Amino acid sequence: KDFVEIYTRELRGGKYWGVFYDLYSLGESLEEVHGRFEARFDFCYGSNIHVVETLSVEIPDGICLPCESHPSDHLPVGVKFCVPMVNA
Repeated sequence: KDFVEIYTRELRGGKYWGVFYDLYSLGESLEEVHGRFEARFDFCYGSNIHVVETLSVEIPDGICLPCESHPSDHLPVGVKFCVPMVNA
């Protein structure tokens, strides 16, 4: 009962990828029905700056997160930016 409740909360909370990963790890793929969940929600906010480059970790095709080499589904994101000089 507790086990089912945990997954029910995950699904109701929109965390389908967690359930998918657990089933995938056990050899039970849902790809024929829904496909693999892929999305990024990365935002960097700033004002009066110039973005030079965005940086992110690339994951090879066929790798589901979390996994042995990436133990979290949260990946770092970075931005190179320039701040204008202010005359004092």
